[in-house]
Amino acid sequence: MKLKCALLLLSVMSSTTYAKTYNLNTVINSQNINQMIDAMVKTFDKGSVDPTFPVGISGTYDLDDNNRLVSINVEHASFRVVKIPLIGTYQTDLSISGKVEAGNCGTVTLVSHKVNSGSPEIVNPLFNERLKVRGAKALEIGIKESGLKAYCIAPKYNLFFY
Repeated sequence: MKLKCALLLLSVMSSTTYAKTYNLNTVINSQNINQMIDAMVKTFDKGSVDPTFPVGISGTYDLDDNNRLVSINVEHASFRVVKIPLIGTYQTDLSISGKVEAGNCGTVTLVSHKVNSGSPEIVNPLFNERLKVRGAKALEIGIKESGLKAYCIAPKYNLFFY
């Protein structure tokens, strides 16, 4: 078990040591942010994104020497969710980060997650727990719906003819 942890730590350190960091605003724009946030909210099974509320996002992503995505760090993502049963409206600002194994964007490992603020505050612990459970899936959707997908390994299939 110690060997497995040591190897995991070494691979994480080596992938980020030689990584180049870029701002998320280079791959996320006003056209894809709505689809991205809406798809993420759907993974939480409750409510829908309020289209009248401005969505904010800031953070970075890292590429390795082969120009493959190795990590994503969303420092702030703010949006409002409406039509939540028993609650109505929930507005939040969250942070989330994940590691990607050398461009394999289909398997994101959640590294950290945090609800920075939210209203009503009573929902924050519940949303944080959902973020813990579904955060990696939310990051995968974010990658798929943004320009980050260009830095992912595309699945390749062997083709043969009869």
